[in-house]
Amino acid sequence: MSAARVLCVDDNDRILASLKMGLELHGFRVVTAKHGLDALKEFRDNAVEFDAILTDNEMPYMDGLELVTTVRKEGFRGRIFLMSGTLNPSDSKALSVLGVSTFVKKPFNLNRLIDLFSND
Repeated sequence: MSAARVLCVDDNDRILASLKMGLELHGFRVVTAKHGLDALKEFRDNAVEFDAILTDNEMPYMDGLELVTTVRKEGFRGRIFLMSGTLNPSDSKALSVLGVSTFVKKPFNLNRLIDLFSND
């Protein structure tokens, strides 16, 4: 079985680099994107290859809610993990309806994130 392929999306370069390095050290194959529109391009170019998407919620150009809505409409059935330092109740409810697997509150421990990815 090949390593899970994850699309990681965050507009903070340091967070994105840390996520990529940490996930790759645990055997994941990682593609990164700096915002929702960039992520949507990567998704459309590689959709059949992603097992999961890990996305920030607050980003320029296209936020996490818009990204999740779009990829679900385009048929993505994989797991979606949403990271946020703040998430209002209406966003949380909308994201749950769209099948977000887990909400990860920033800041978080990378080991906790790895555990979430490893458990189905």
